[in-house]
Amino acid sequence: MMRLEPIIARLQSKLDWARRIETAADLSRASERQQFGADLYVIHMGDRPGPNQRINSHRQKVGVTIAVVQWSVNAGDATGGKAILQLEARRAQLLAALCNWQPNPVDDPLDFAGGEIVTFAPPGVLWSDRFSTSYQLVIPNE
Repeated sequence: MMRLEPIIARLQSKLDWARRIETAADLSRASERQQFGADLYVIHMGDRPGPNQRINSHRQKVGVTIAVVQWSVNAGDATGGKAILQLEARRAQLLAALCNWQPNPVDDPLDFAGGEIVTFAPPGVLWSDRFSTSYQLVIPNE
């Protein structure tokens, strides 16, 4: 099962600008917290289970996607262009911190899976970077 705590710990150790990192249930919860929220939100976006690979037991590869969401705010920026420019350095550090890193020894390393604007609310932009990994779900017979 994918746990978010190792990812949060990794981000806290690698990103000096991210003072407060939290989890959120979904993107809408992160977007509601622009004024008083965290610097980053880590969200478990979903699982993609593969077929069971064994008979008389259970072994299944499960793909996982997480999102790391951040607000970029630039006062007086009506178009969001300056906020996007501010994201460039932060995103580079985020990618360096997570790409090819293994959250747990049994997980595959994280891969970058894309990034996008979630919402624009002057003077800020909510941006999401997605990462994917996979693990083996093994449930022994009773």
